[in-house]
Amino acid sequence: MLSAPLKAQEWESPLDRVLTLFNESIVFHAGFEGDAAQANLAAGRGLPLAVEGEVSFADGIVGSALANGVVTFEGGRNLDFSMPGTLLLWVSISREISPPESEGYAFPLRAYGSDASIPHGMLMLGKIDKANGCGLYVHIEASGQKSGNVRGPGTLGWRVAEWHMLAITWRQGVYELSTDGQTPVQRKGPLLPSASSRFMLAAHSNPTSNLSILIDEMTVFDRPLDAGEIAWIWRTMMGIDDPQ
Repeated sequence: MLSAPLKAQEWESPLDRVLTLFNESIVFHAGFEGDAAQANLAAGRGLPLAVEGEVSFADGIVGSALANGVVTFEGGRNLDFSMPGTLLLWVSISREISPPESEGYAFPLRAYGSDASIPHGMLMLGKIDKANGCGLYVHIEASGQKSGNVRGPGTLGWRVAEWHMLAITWRQGVYELSTDGQTPVQRKGPLLPSASSRFMLAAHSNPTSNLSILIDEMTVFDRPLDAGEIAWIWRTMMGIDDPQ
């Protein structure tokens, strides 16, 4: 896990404060600092299993962000949809999102079980179907059976270089999706029967898409964060004074 907690006056950045205060709950963190496609912290393997495409980096919410390429990490203790938890991921668009009739989309996160052809979970941004416009979508399934599907707010208001925090929380019977610390959208569904074997972080523009994204500061917690904790993390990272 992380090193011994820092005293308040030793916090170097909002990220340090978050990682320190949630130290005992974090099982995976990839911040891409120093233009490195590997985890800063991992309960399992921290080095990637595979790196695809021409990996490049750009300015992130903190330090560097993944701007292009697909990085595959080991699942298991790093990401387990069979046990309650929360996943945070910061996302920024690198090109303006076109009107809702466009077909732009991106998959910043995909997780797989032992069968590489069947996803355990995915996070999708952009055009899903004609009724959805350009929104957010989380899909969790096991053995081809849908377990949880949550649709979040749209992304059409996003601007280039703005950073948005996406939070996915899962516990027995409920999946939640929150954007920028707002009240989460909920959907009922059981936990998966096993942990993911691997997961992929992808920050590139789909060849048929006009939606191009950067991703940064992926953090996985081994317990569900409540809405107040998620809102506090967003406010802290954005430098907004906490009323508490």
